[in-house]
Amino acid sequence: EEGIAEAELIVPLTFVMIIGTVVVHGLTSGWLAERLGLSSRSEQGVLITGANKVSIAIGEALKKNGMAVKIVDSKPGELQKARMLELEVYYGNPLSEHADRYMDLSGYTQLLAMSRNSEANTMVCSQFRHDFGPTNIFSIHTGGDTGERSALAKGLKTNILFGENISWSKLSSLLAQGAVIRATSFTDEYDMEAHLAQWGSDTVSLFALDDKGKLRIFSNKSQFEPKAGWTLINLVLQNGKNS
Repeated sequence: EEGIAEAELIVPLTFVMIIGTVVVHGLTSGWLAERLGLSSRSEQGVLITGANKVSIAIGEALKKNGMAVKIVDSKPGELQKARMLELEVYYGNPLSEHADRYMDLSGYTQLLAMSRNSEANTMVCSQFRHDFGPTNIFSIHTGGDTGERSALAKGLKTNILFGENISWSKLSSLLAQGAVIRATSFTDEYDMEAHLAQWGSDTVSLFALDDKGKLRIFSNKSQFEPKAGWTLINLVLQNGKNS
């Protein structure tokens, strides 16, 4: 209307700028935030279901080694112990509708089902299978699994936390005997072979942090071995043969 040349291009140019900005922002902001450590995708978090002395000890060790940890249970007494260790908690049934709506899973990348009830662990793994992915959910062997329960767990292809020979009862017994969870740095001189030679059967491998700080979890399906530059998080008896 004012007679400005090519004024009719303003509208399409404006829309191109808006759409282009949105597209570029959408494609690059996540990557940039992750590189800057501002994105939950760059975090590593472990969601633990079942509050008890074993899971709380595991959660405390993970937190000390830089992991975000949240423990979920419907028993307030056990959760209070977790709170005293400054662990994140969620009070409620992880299978409930309330948990589905309000339990924040942002930043949590691994699920450890650590209840003493094997059926509860199986149900939790099934419930969160799509949230975490089948390779990132782990269920602890309770020590009293019947053949039917084991068949159900295998049918769901659940990873057995720490391996088939390590049960909740065994870990509980070791902790009662004074075992502690410690982090051991591996070097060219001190590797897994040297570690096992030192501690033998008095150690249980739980987790490892690779040379990039990524959490690796020992299970019946794990296919890694800590090497130089890695950190092994393991449970050891203080009165081990070479302690």
